Amino acid sequence: MVRQRNNQNQNNQRTRYFLPRGEYVNRTDFHNTFSKQLGIPLDKNDMDNDRVLLLYSESKAYPKSNTNSNTNSNSEKSNIDDENGNRMIPLNDAIENCDFMHVVLTNPDRHKQCIAIMGQYESYHVHRFMRMPMPSKPQPINSSYPLRYVPRGMQQNGRITHKVPSNKYQTMYWNDLMNYKSSLVLSSKEDGSTDNNLSVMEELDPILRTVAATDGSNESNKNNNNNTVIILVCNFGQSELLMNFICNANSKGLSNLLNNIILFATDLETHELATSMGLHSYYSERIFSNMPKEAAKEYADDTFRLMMFAKVYCVHIVSQLGYDFLFQDVDVIWYKNPLDWFHNETNPDYHFDMFFQDDGSRALFYAPYAANTGFYYVRNNERTKYFFHSLLMSGDLIMATYSHQIALNTLLSEHVSIYGLSVKICDRNDIEFPGGYWYHERHDLMKQYIVSSSSSSSSSSLSWTDNKDNKVRFMEQMGEWYLEETCKSVSRNNIINNTAAAAAADHGIMNSNNSTGNSASTIRQHCCAVTPLMKCHYRDKPSRIPCHDSIPIDEDGKSFW
Repeated sequence: MVRQRNNQNQNNQRTRYFLPRGEYVNRTDFHNTFSKQLGIPLDKNDMDNDRVLLLYSESKAYPKSNTNSNTNSNSEKSNIDDENGNRMIPLNDAIENCDFMHVVLTNPDRHKQCIAIMGQYESYHVHRFMRMPMPSKPQPINSSYPLRYVPRGMQQNGRITHKVPSNKYQTMYWNDLMNYKSSLVLSSKEDGSTDNNLSVMEELDPILRTVAATDGSNESNKNNNNNTVIILVCNFGQSELLMNFICNANSKGLSNLLNNIILFATDLETHELATSMGLHSYYSERIFSNMPKEAAKEYADDTFRLMMFAKVYCVHIVSQLGYDFLFQDVDVIWYKNPLDWFHNETNPDYHFDMFFQDDGSRALFYAPYAANTGFYYVRNNERTKYFFHSLLMSGDLIMATYSHQIALNTLLSEHVSIYGLSVKICDRNDIEFPGGYWYHERHDLMKQYIVSSSSSSSSSSLSWTDNKDNKVRFMEQMGEWYLEETCKSVSRNNIINNTAAAAAADHGIMNSNNSTGNSASTIRQHCCAVTPLMKCHYRDKPSRIPCHDSIPIDEDGKSFW
């Protein structure tokens, strides 16, 4: 008890020292030295957000190299002034006596904000208070109410971003999870024997060994040295996007890289299409029998939500089997081998465990990482294995929010903090992996991107797009659509029956989970156009050709060109 009282007294005394001494340092310097290690996407500096404030807990932590420049009116002039006349000291001087440093990230645009630092048993969460009524129905923030404790997902309009999974969702997911887990490893009978059927893990591992060992660029065992596979998930409703992805990669000379893909087909029709186009494909009725075959009509509808579980299952299995992987949606376009960027050991970001494309959104439910779950790379280790196990166990949250992106972003912060998982978000303005944020919000960058013929990018995606039909239209007017009309949303058998060339090639097509069709080149020749099938749809969306005469898709949408 005496020791505890002494510690409490010491905390109370030290808290007094926080206010008398503070220093400003350059925000860019601070990010490059410290917050860059967090992997967060850095928002742009501006006139009101170009500095970082450092507070010191005691005099022993004070800088020795500079007198205090921000709390002592008689101080000497700092040796750094920014263009706005703000006094700062060099970062190395500011931290020279800091043995510990906590970094708090907060929205600089939030008005009338107070930040409290309290000496106490340590907490690694930021606790939020807002002036709001007691929860009954959503009401916006109002200065007439007292400050009360609110969850981190509370928005200023009184609505909460993270829904608590109800008992209904917990029970529903528990049943699905039991089915999934039982399919991974076969249970022994009382006599110690097992069924003759292979478990999903036993079926899949030899396929993944083949995919990881495949030479994707005519260099012996290049990708096998990195133990990497590329994961796609697709149902029949999205199959035309999958087939266009194959045709598009083929047009750019990347057909060899397709050998490094493992497609998780959630229905037999998609599996047959994929193998006929030359992909390694895996279909398990035990896992995917309840998955929808149709495409989602819009973001976060029931079909969309169910397909999110397929995306969770596949990365969990591959992670548990010990492979590095690149996961991507079927609306991604390749311009060069994206694996080269992640495998480049001279890349200053090479050491991170996980890399995500920046979603672009800064909504509360994605904070602070805004990781896009349609394109990300994972290095296999104990931290990432446990992360995807935790994501698997969060299925009730996915059901409640209709999004595995919310669940994944929620888990990122905890695993970074607790287990030291290192996460890198590729900046939303970076040309290496542009996404929907560029296409819909940054038309200035899109014009540069089009003029440069995308030569500086590894890939791009059409996130932020409501449905498949609009993705197809956007790809058509961007000159990225190569799939012939006769092969859109058509089963493999119909392609074979309706086309003499494909029918003649049918002898080589195989239905096994372990193989691809050796007539893939013939099927590709029939379904894939040599040049892009370009067509205008919307004048207010980026296009490689002017679409002045087309309608706008957005209200009051201005012409892109």
